[in-house]
Amino acid sequence: MFGREPKTKLPSMRIYELLKTSATGVAVRERDSDKKFAMKSYAGERHCNNSKEISVGDTVLVRNDDKGNNLSPTYKPKPETIYKKRSDFNGYRKNVTRNSSRMKKSK
Repeated sequence: MFGREPKTKLPSMRIYELLKTSATGVAVRERDSDKKFAMKSYAGERHCNNSKEISVGDTVLVRNDDKGNNLSPTYKPKPETIYKKRSDFNGYRKNVTRNSSRMKKSK
């Protein structure tokens, strides 16, 4: 350009095709996919994954619905027993059904 040799060369498709089929290119692609999977699984464990293993007959603590103030407990002090399970919703009394994210398995 303007009678001078450019400092950086534009990549050509021939070099890209060689990298795509070479052993190092395949190894890099496999390592990249493994690392991406590891990052996704770590994020799934840490964020937005509240799957709880609650089944019928378990004793759970139910989250307190009324806010109250800062001194009010997060969970109701009386443990409840699960008698009905439907997907993510669990029944712990005759007419009371709550999402499993609002329950914590008691020990």
